[in-house]
Amino acid sequence: LKKYGSHIYDESIRLRKMIEKLLDVAKYDAGQTLVNAKPQDLKELVDNYLEENKEFIENKGFDLEYTFEDETEFVIEADGDSIETILGNLVENAIKYSADTKKMEIKLFEDESQVKLSVRDYGVGIKKSELKNIFKKFYRVEETLVAKTKGHGLGLSIVRNLVLLNGGDISVDSEYGSGTTFTLSFPKLNPEEIKNYS
Repeated sequence: LKKYGSHIYDESIRLRKMIEKLLDVAKYDAGQTLVNAKPQDLKELVDNYLEENKEFIENKGFDLEYTFEDETEFVIEADGDSIETILGNLVENAIKYSADTKKMEIKLFEDESQVKLSVRDYGVGIKKSELKNIFKKFYRVEETLVAKTKGHGLGLSIVRNLVLLNGGDISVDSEYGSGTTFTLSFPKLNPEEIKNYS
């Protein structure tokens, strides 16, 4: 009975998340997604997310490597809640599709005038022929269907929508059978731009 109760609870959580994601997509399609963009320290947002979700990641048995460039400012113009949703979807995606390796890397770095955040897994990877479709609503790659991995094909669509709404860009690099890296890019705010918000 305890086993069934746990299963029902897990399914209810999954259903709630699916409904939330459907509502997010509907808001975006209707042009109703609101973002409160202001100067944000991306490192601070990432640190907070990882601290709040440390137990969740550890309970999944994952080895998470988090690296960032020392003495670098990672200030961008973005909505904090959006960044949390973006990172949450990418981390959950990595956990879902690399359950065998249980290894994930998060990297924060600067590239010219861009602040970049990458999330890498060592899972099943994505075939080149499918890369162009992964940000489409309800799309699921062939490998996940074969493996019967649970999902609804909304997470990456939401990620892309929120990244664009926050003035950023997202790219994906994947080697089939070896894993996938999603990289977010946001324009870096300089001290003068930050001061103008005051």
